[in-house]
Amino acid sequence: MRKGIILGICCLMAATTSFAQTENPSGLYKLYKLSYDNGQPDHIPEFEQYKLCTDVAPFTIMIETDTKKRYAYAIRTDEPHPYTYTGNTPVGEDGHGTQIFDSDKDKFSLKWYNTVRPGRESIFPMNTFITEHYDRKNINEKLVRSLDMFAMKHKPAKHRFDGCWKMIGNIGTLNGKEVIISGFLQLYKIYSEDAVNIYSGSTVNYWPLEVKSDKLIIEGVNKCNIEWRDKDTFVLSFDRGDGKIAKELWIRSGLPKHVQKIFGTNIPINGVDVVGSFGDMTE
Repeated sequence: MRKGIILGICCLMAATTSFAQTENPSGLYKLYKLSYDNGQPDHIPEFEQYKLCTDVAPFTIMIETDTKKRYAYAIRTDEPHPYTYTGNTPVGEDGHGTQIFDSDKDKFSLKWYNTVRPGRESIFPMNTFITEHYDRKNINEKLVRSLDMFAMKHKPAKHRFDGCWKMIGNIGTLNGKEVIISGFLQLYKIYSEDAVNIYSGSTVNYWPLEVKSDKLIIEGVNKCNIEWRDKDTFVLSFDRGDGKIAKELWIRSGLPKHVQKIFGTNIPINGVDVVGSFGDMTE
């Protein structure tokens, strides 16, 4: 009877463990090891890479700068659909599809066949399977705070900059009159009590913020003068570093819809309505 009870417990534990290793990855993980099917030794990455697994799609995050005043990372979409558990078995017609396995709430492994990423052969050998191992240990707190700001999960700030803003363009002069010059990049900022996220599509800068007053703030190392046009619009001026003063027009607005979908927000999107000389032939 006792042997039967012990056997039953062992089977239950095995079943629970098996179930726990088949979860779909969700949330933020850090790369801690690379292993290879070609037999070469495992590699501990000297770079800092993360996976953000969402219900919309998975994203790779690469840390580019990490100093006291500047923290920056690149973020890109991996695949157009979320990662789902596949097991450590061939995927796709050629067997070279992405595999997700050894997955639970704290870790997962991702195996891919390298035909597209040439570089250091010792890290990314071509024409072989590479397995990336991720867990939730030693995740940089700056990255966590930055992503929380995208999801508007940060503590509301007491100053009037709190929230999300969109850059309309740079302000210049033409024949003595003020003109707005639209930029090529869509630039957004999210302000919290003591930090600012600056988002430009594939790059995020997360900088410390000091709000000296409604008319003076410091973003990272940039001293910025503020001129309010109304409660939801301001002009930000700063020295570019060459003695010339840049002026930017900002309006309170939510992030692009596809970004808000990823982070589960629904903030109204504002902008400037400019009617062009020709009709829009896409409609």
